[in-house]
Amino acid sequence: MTYSRASATAPSQPDAEIQLLFNAPSKHRSVAPSGVSWADEQLRLIAMLPNDWDGYGAAMLSIDRLSQISGILAEHFAHGLPAGSVVPGADGSIQLEWHFPKMSFGFSVEDDGSLYSWARTRDTGHYVDSDGGAAVTLLQTSALQALV
Repeated sequence: MTYSRASATAPSQPDAEIQLLFNAPSKHRSVAPSGVSWADEQLRLIAMLPNDWDGYGAAMLSIDRLSQISGILAEHFAHGLPAGSVVPGADGSIQLEWHFPKMSFGFSVEDDGSLYSWARTRDTGHYVDSDGGAAVTLLQTSALQALV
């Protein structure tokens, strides 16, 4: 599976037409899948978002950012990661989020390619965040703690 979209200059299309694009082979840019199935499906859908996808002028998300987050997942989490949510940002960022009974945590690739992660425990409200390479380490630690 690859993530693809027709063109960065393509006009917005009705939902039915976008659904057809999901099944069409790409003639343009694509992103290699990460191997984390729940994330791959959500990233594939996000790759199809047109310009103004939020109704407030947000641009399509960068294939570079989609590739970056997919690559991080493939490199560090190919053996599994609890199912979460992929959330596109109107600023061009892409965030992964998890909410469990004991804690919530997130990881994002910002529009400039920088990395950021955060974690918060529910019982004490303890909050920690990190950026750069340490953001991946915090995500790994948080994911392991959530599974305990």
